[in-house]
Amino acid sequence: MAAPIAAAGAASAAADAAGSFADDHEDPRLAMDNAVQQLECLADGSEAAAEQYKRLVALARGCRARGDWSGVDSLGELSPAELRLASVDFHAARAAEKALALGPDDRAGERGADPSAARARAVVVASAHLVDFLRLAARLGALHPPEIAKLCAAAEIAAEVAAGTGEGSAGAGAPGRESRVARATAAALDAAAAAASGCRPVALRLAEHLDSGGDTGDGDVAWGAEGARLSAASDMEAELAAADAADRVEAVRALRSSPEARRAAAITRHRRDRGLERRLALLRAQERRAEALASLGEDGVAGRGSDAVAGEGVVGDAARRERAVIELLLHTRQAVDSVVAMAEEGQMLGRMLARATGGPGGAGSDERVRRLTGEDERRGGPGLSVVHFGADHSTRQEHIKATVFGDPRGRATIPLEVFAAQEQAEAEERARRQAEGEARQVMRADQLAEAGLEDDMEKVDLATRADREWDAWKDAHPRGMGVTKRV
Repeated sequence: MAAPIAAAGAASAAADAAGSFADDHEDPRLAMDNAVQQLECLADGSEAAAEQYKRLVALARGCRARGDWSGVDSLGELSPAELRLASVDFHAARAAEKALALGPDDRAGERGADPSAARARAVVVASAHLVDFLRLAARLGALHPPEIAKLCAAAEIAAEVAAGTGEGSAGAGAPGRESRVARATAAALDAAAAAASGCRPVALRLAEHLDSGGDTGDGDVAWGAEGARLSAASDMEAELAAADAADRVEAVRALRSSPEARRAAAITRHRRDRGLERRLALLRAQERRAEALASLGEDGVAGRGSDAVAGEGVVGDAARRERAVIELLLHTRQAVDSVVAMAEEGQMLGRMLARATGGPGGAGSDERVRRLTGEDERRGGPGLSVVHFGADHSTRQEHIKATVFGDPRGRATIPLEVFAAQEQAEAEERARRQAEGEARQVMRADQLAEAGLEDDMEKVDLATRADREWDAWKDAHPRGMGVTKRV
């Protein structure tokens, strides 16, 4: 598995060296000095680390030589991830120590030696050890960090170009390439220093427990207890792991009975899940961006080289792996939460059903309820009930009984003969008003012609007068005079 990871990481590192670290006029020797300074930061405390991690490295080398990694089980409950952290820390310190030993010492011991060549050899050795401990970390850990492939490839490329620079071969004639690779090496070593500083406290605690146990087997017990404590997934599990075996039951009961402890654990789980969801959204966005860049590379769009697209593809592969792990964690926790919620809901539904049917746990099983029921039976009936009276001194029950079965239609208030006479009178009045209105209406000339009343001079005069009045009004009010908005 290490070969595909290294090949993929080489493409990623080449893309970073070509795109992220642009060409400039920086002296390659200054870049090499920066790399050596990074090695000096890693070398701090390396002798003490070598003594503390001696047994761990012996075990790791034996497993690597045999090709059998089942020997890590002899460390008790120590997880592969914690073993990987300790091994990475040790090899980082050893790589820095070797590089410093070959850098300044060889430069001072060789007469007439080129300082840049000495620095190049230092980078070669440091890169080789960096590749060694990164590959070992990938083998020892059940899950390796996504940065392993990138750092490993950067170290390999830095070693290759630094070797060419020190020997004065073709690499010496490419200062731009040397500058880029030297910067990539410095960035890789800087990331390795950050990783080593982060995992060093964990490895120190594990090494102290191993050394305190000696060869009698007690070290495995102490190591396992420390590993269990460090691998606690939540505050509640960490507190339980820290408690003694005799007090485990009491600690569990206290945590379950304490509302504050349950609330704190729930808040911790909520924050953890929200953080994972935000990280998952970021990884999905990066994956979509990587796919888009890959499609751009296939189409040959200008401005994006094939190396840069290959680098984005590698990052996308690592992001997809991390995304799958986070999705599995989220789905697992959601399933567990759902199981717990369904169990609690089942208990509540059971209590509600028992209360409704009077079974176990319901109202019928309550001694107080049975006592009250017996008293009612001795009295000869139920107890008092509340009766509400309305404004007309009638109860609500009486009102409902009186109106619920009534006729929904409205009842007649007058005889049918009187109602018919009223309707006839209203109809005659409407007809009279309509006839009067038609008589007062003035017909126009065209209407008179259509009706055949051209000979009725009175109506013709009225129509002529109405037409003239209408023409006069139109002359006094031209079309559009009331429009105040002019476009």
